[in-house]
Amino acid sequence: HSRPVLPAAGRTVLVPSHLTPEVGQTVDHVVIIDLGRLLAEGTLEDRTAGGRSLEDTCLELTGSDAA
Repeated sequence: HSRPVLPAAGRTVLVPSHLTPEVGQTVDHVVIIDLGRLLAEGTLEDRTAGGRSLEDTCLELTGSDAA
């Protein structure tokens, strides 16, 4: 799949999803919201620093248990 040209045109596309592996393959910037509260935002690179997955970051920020 090719990426849409919207970011190059200065556009933003909001993609609400719980499918973090797929999101991590398609976005440059992430916003993590839980129960209506903004928990984090930044580049995908910043949110996954140190080899962390986007899913790990989301679970940590929301206090969710992966089990």
